[in-house]
Amino acid sequence: MRALIVGCGYVGVPLGAELARLGHEVHGFNRSAARDEELARAGVRPLRGDVTQPADLAALPGPYDWIVNTVSASGSSEEDYQRAYLDGARCLLQWLKGASLAKYVYTSSTGVYGQTDGSPVKETHPTEPGTATGNVLVETEQLLLSSFRDDRFPAVILRVAGIYGPGRGHYLKQYLANE
Repeated sequence: MRALIVGCGYVGVPLGAELARLGHEVHGFNRSAARDEELARAGVRPLRGDVTQPADLAALPGPYDWIVNTVSASGSSEEDYQRAYLDGARCLLQWLKGASLAKYVYTSSTGVYGQTDGSPVKETHPTEPGTATGNVLVETEQLLLSSFRDDRFPAVILRVAGIYGPGRGHYLKQYLANE
């Protein structure tokens, strides 16, 4: 399998390393050269560019069997989310128009749900976020799902909860500080 991990950073690097270990050809696409050495050590071919720039996507050495979109916003504003998630997904869909793709995986967030009372949330619950950034994530999911319905686009949406690890504990730190 030939895979492209878009936004190949905190989540994408371990995924790419495992895919490479299993014998797949993996390319990691991100905006910064800072991860190139880490990607190469993981067996992932580093590629640089911006997912919102059609020329950067056109320069990629496709075709790919799988695309895994693990981009993250560069900030926490609605505009940051709009650019990374929705605009990025639109550019990717345009770039992939007519491509033969086995799977497209998009990492969304449980932030698409509006429940903030600690109640259990299931995939079947309505997506009614209480934030502007959550609304952008819902809009991105809807874009992908409509592409799936209209074009038989093989999209899978993963709604991940808080991603923790070294340097990634913002909400945990807030919780521990009783904030």
